[in-house]
Amino acid sequence: MIRWLFFALLILAVVVLIAFLMVRDPGYVLIVYETTSVETSLWVGLVLVLFSAIVIYLAIKVLYAAVRSQRNYRRWRSRQHDLQLLQHSNAANGAEADSETRETSEILKRLPASKHQSLLTKVQEAQVRHLNGDYKGRDKIFEQAIATYPKAKDDLTLRQLAMELSRGFTKARLAKLEKLLQERPRHLGTQVLYFQTCANWGLYERVKDLLPRLRKRGHVSAEALDRVELEIWRSAIDKEDLSSLSDFRKLLPRKLRQNPELLVHFVQSLRAKGDQDEALKVIEQEIKHDWNGRLVEIYGLFQVNPEQQLKTAKQWLNEHADDASLLLTLGRLAVRCGQLDLAREYYESVIREIPSRDAHMEFADVCLRLGNQELHDSHLRRAEQLLLSETLKSSNLPVALSHSD
Repeated sequence: MIRWLFFALLILAVVVLIAFLMVRDPGYVLIVYETTSVETSLWVGLVLVLFSAIVIYLAIKVLYAAVRSQRNYRRWRSRQHDLQLLQHSNAANGAEADSETRETSEILKRLPASKHQSLLTKVQEAQVRHLNGDYKGRDKIFEQAIATYPKAKDDLTLRQLAMELSRGFTKARLAKLEKLLQERPRHLGTQVLYFQTCANWGLYERVKDLLPRLRKRGHVSAEALDRVELEIWRSAIDKEDLSSLSDFRKLLPRKLRQNPELLVHFVQSLRAKGDQDEALKVIEQEIKHDWNGRLVEIYGLFQVNPEQQLKTAKQWLNEHADDASLLLTLGRLAVRCGQLDLAREYYESVIREIPSRDAHMEFADVCLRLGNQELHDSHLRRAEQLLLSETLKSSNLPVALSHSD
C-alpha cells in the first residue's frame, strides 16, 4: 500500500512539473530519422507516448496469459495421466476396484496437481505390497497416505478394505465391511464394494434391499444385478413351502413369474420334495404356453407314468420335431417303456442334431441292451472323448481329439 502511494505522489509531482514548464514554454516535439522528420506539439507527443505505453502493456498481459494457459494445460495433462495410472493400478485388484477408482479420482481432482503423483505412488506401492503378500507393509503405507492426505481418508480406507476382502471370506472382514456400510450407507463406492463382495461370497440375501438403489445409480451392470436377484429368489423358493404353480407366482414379483430359470428351479424343488405329480403338471402347463427346452429335458427324468409321459411328449413333436431336448426326452421315455428300437431312433436323431456326452452315453447303453457291442463301444468312446474335451476346455488346455467314430 505504501509503495503504491509513493508511486502516485511521484507521478503527481512529475505531472505538476510538466504542467508548470508547459505554461511557461509549451515547446514542441521533433522526431528526425535520416531525411524524414516529424514535428508536433508537446501535448500531442504526450498523448502518443501514453497510447504507446498502453499498447505495450496490453501486449505484455496477453503474452503472460498465453504462457499461463499453456502451463495450466500441462498441469491438467499431467493430472489426467496420473488418474489413468491409478485406474490401471486399481484394475489389478479385480472388478471390485472400479468403484474405488471413481471415488479416488474425484478426490485427486480436488487436490493440488503437485500432490497427485505422490498420492498415486503410495496407492501403487500399497497394491504391490498386497500382491506380494506384505499385508502389514500395505497397511502401513495406507496409514502414511491418510496422514498426509486427510481429505482422501474415506476413499483410501475403502481401497484398503477392497484389497483385504480380495483375500477371501472371513467373519471379521465381513463385519468390517458392514460397519463401513452403516457409517456411509449412501456412499456409492461402499455400496458397490458391498454388493460385489456379497455376490462373490454367495451372501445374496444381504444385498436384497440394496439392489433397487444400485439399479437406479447405474454403476453396476444389469447382468450382475439380475444374476444376484435370481439367486435371491431361488433361495426364497427353497425356503417357502410351495406346493403349486399359483403359490410360486404369488411369491415372485410380476416381472419374474415367467422367468425360465426360476421355473426350472421350482420344478426341481418340487421333485426334490417328492411331489413329482405336481412337478409334471407344472411342466405340462408351462410347455403349452411357452416352450422351455430345459423343462422338456427335465420331463424325461421323471418316472411317474412313462407311457402317458411318452404319449404327451410325442404330441410336442408336431411343432418341435428338431428340438434336441425333446428328442433326448423321448429317447429316455421310450427306454423306460421298453421300446428300445424307438429309443434308438430318437437317440440317433439327437446325436445328428447335438452330439452331447449324455446322448452318447445313453445311446451306448441302448445299443448294449440291443446286443450291438461294436456300436456300444463306439459311442462309449465318443462320450469319453467329449468328457475329456470338456475337462480340457474348463482348464484352458489345448484339445486334440480324434473324430473318426
